[in-house]
Amino acid sequence: MINKRTAIFMVLLFMLLLPSIAASATSCATGQINCNGTCKNLQSDPQNCGTCGKVCGSGMACSQGQCINLMTDPQNCGALGTVCPHYANTSGMPLCKGGWCGFSTCSAGYADCNGNPSDGCEVTIINDPKNCGGCARACPSGVSCSQGQCINLMTDPQNCGARGTVCPSGASCSAGSCIIPTYSISGTLKNSSGVAISGAQIKLGGGLSTTTDGLGNYIFKNLPKSSYTITVTIP
Repeated sequence: MINKRTAIFMVLLFMLLLPSIAASATSCATGQINCNGTCKNLQSDPQNCGTCGKVCGSGMACSQGQCINLMTDPQNCGALGTVCPHYANTSGMPLCKGGWCGFSTCSAGYADCNGNPSDGCEVTIINDPKNCGGCARACPSGVSCSQGQCINLMTDPQNCGARGTVCPSGASCSAGSCIIPTYSISGTLKNSSGVAISGAQIKLGGGLSTTTDGLGNYIFKNLPKSSYTITVTIP
């Protein structure tokens, strides 16, 4: 039988061990917190994010005690630490859509014609004859693309033979060459009696000159459009 003195000693021993048992039951490693008897990392546990019992929603993760939306956060897109880059020839900030990186709009003059965000807006639609002004807008054979418009270099006087080659005013473009229209000035020189004057010198401005033939006729060919002054010298 246990006497009274032994019983008192056992009670005292139990009371001395009780704090150690309690401490062992609630003690957590560094960086963890006791949540209802279970040690949790409030910095990364999506079921206890920032505080015990705070649950992050679907598609979310816990980082530094904050719930992060992996579906929409461009700094953590699809997974923590996955940062969406700035894609080539795009404008605006990178986007995260459904956990995939993307972009909002293309820069002026560019388009995303292959639907692949990894290479950004890969087509220059201002001068690509296969995508002139937009994706899959092909110019006809032999026709170039300039500023998003199909240009016929064979017939366009504003782009004759090459983009930006402008024909002079009044000229046309044929087979890629500027055609300047020319004119002729002709006449017959006679005296007051109506007799033809041959050998007379006829001068035009610009140093052009000719002489009348035996019938008094003269002609100037291939003249550009202009105003001319005729000077006659009779021998």
